Amino acid sequence: YDFLNYKDYYSWQDMKCVWIKTTKKEWLPKFILDATYSYFIAKETLPKDSVEYARAKEKLNSIFGMMATGLPESEYIMWNGNLWLNTDENLPEEIRQEKKSYDSLIKKCFLLPQWSITIASASRRELLKIFNCVPNATIYDALYGDTDSIKLRHWERYVDAIEEYNRGQYQENLDACSRWGYDIQYIKKLGMFVKEDEYHRFRVLGCKRYLYETKPNIEEHKPSEIHAVVAGMERGSFLHWCEVKNKDPFDEFKDGLYLKPEFSNKITSAYTDEEFSFELTDYCGIKRTIREKSCCALYGIPFSMKMDADFLALIALEQKKEERRKEVYKDVL
Repeated sequence: YDFLNYKDYYSWQDMKCVWIKTTKKEWLPKFILDATYSYFIAKETLPKDSVEYARAKEKLNSIFGMMATGLPESEYIMWNGNLWLNTDENLPEEIRQEKKSYDSLIKKCFLLPQWSITIASASRRELLKIFNCVPNATIYDALYGDTDSIKLRHWERYVDAIEEYNRGQYQENLDACSRWGYDIQYIKKLGMFVKEDEYHRFRVLGCKRYLYETKPNIEEHKPSEIHAVVAGMERGSFLHWCEVKNKDPFDEFKDGLYLKPEFSNKITSAYTDEEFSFELTDYCGIKRTIREKSCCALYGIPFSMKMDADFLALIALEQKKEERRKEVYKDVL
C-alpha cells in the first residue's frame, strides 16, 4: 500500500528497490477479530460517562498497539566512529550488557510487525482514495490527514465521492458480518466518513499538532470554540495559558511554543534507591529524624514544541513551487 501511495502521490527522479519482502494478504486471526468486535460493541452501546465505556475504549485502542511492535533484528550493527561493529566480541561492555537476543525480542511480538504495517499503510491509502474520485481535487484542498480523519477545504466538492466510498464500505462490512457471523447493526457505520464539524480557522504544524476554531452554529445557539490537539501536551493547558496571558491562540501556536511548568500541567518522576535520613520540624516545633530506604518525587516540567525538520523542509519546497508558479503565470494571475 505504501508503495502505491508513493507511486500515486509523490514524484521522484529515479528509484531502486534494494530489498523487498512480500506476504500473503489474509484476514486477521479470528481471536483478534472477536476481541475487536466485542470491545467495539461495548464502546458503541455503553454510556460514554461510564467506567465500562472507558475500559472498553482503552482495550479497543490497545489492540492495534499490541500488533505495532518493533521489527526484531537478528543482529545489531553499530558505528563507533571508526569501524562497523557487528559481533559480540567487538561490542563495548555497556552495549553488550543491554543487547537483547533475537529470541527474547520475538517472544514479545503479539503478531508479526507486517500486520500493523499493512493496516497502517492501508488506512493511509483509504484516506487518500477520496482525492482520486474527484476530478477537480487539488493538493491544496487537503489540509491534514490522520489515521481516521481528513481535514478538507471546499468539502462540498467531495460529497458525492464520500457517499460513494461509504456505500462501498458498507458492503465490505456486510461481507465481513456474513463471513464471521457478526451483527451488522453494530458495525454498519464502521470505517465510513462522517462530517464532524466545520472550521472557521485551522493551523497545522505537523503530525498531531494542529489548532482549529469551529464555526458558530446560529440555529443551535452554539458559539465558536477553539481546540488544540498536540501530542504530549496536556489538554487545555495551551488555551488556559493564552487566556491568562490575554493572547490569541492562533498567534502563539507556532514553532518554539514554550509553556512553563505552572502552565504545562506536565509532571515527571524522580527516584532514588539510596537510603538517607534528615531532621524534620513539624508545625508544633517538634523535631523528628526521618529515615527512608528509597523514595519517589513528582514535579512539574515545561512543555516545548518544535516543528519537525522534514515538515519545515516540505513547507519550504512547496513555497518555492508556489513562487515559481506565480512567476510563470504572473501575467494571467
